[in-house]
Amino acid sequence: MARAGATVLVSTHQLDTAERLCGRVAIVNHGRNVATGDLAALRAQAHTGAEGSLEDVFLRLTQEAVAPAIEPPRPRGWFRRG
Repeated sequence: MARAGATVLVSTHQLDTAERLCGRVAIVNHGRNVATGDLAALRAQAHTGAEGSLEDVFLRLTQEAVAPAIEPPRPRGWFRRG
């Protein structure tokens, strides 16, 4: 498709899929474009090394932490006891 001059926009949270299928990627975090480029350029920008995955790049560029999954849940809303 690229050789024919076609552009396909893929929107996904599956970073491994994007890494496999897309020649260029835009990393968007909370509605803001953080970085755009091919995987090699994004790896260089994120300083992840040649073996860094797109997920590694995303985490580095957005400074997202993986740790919140192990934090205790926070109460939300009003709770009635008794």
